Amino acid sequence: MKLSEEKAGMVYRTVREVRGPLLFVEGVRGARYNEVVEVKLADGSEIIGTVLDVYEDRAVIQVFGHTEG
Repeated sequence: MKLSEEKAGMVYRTVREVRGPLLFVEGVRGARYNEVVEVKLADGSEIIGTVLDVYEDRAVIQVFGHTEG
């Protein structure tokens, strides 16, 4: 999976864990609570998510769609 923020041109490929609709991402810079993000899945499809929590360089993202793929 690839987590990207199109406006700022940021792309993160450090999804460390997926638990249902939650993605745990490391190496994040500049993410903000409640920010809307785009998640590109391995098959090329895209789903939308929102940032639920940010701590240091980690973020928890809730996605609105299937995380399998």
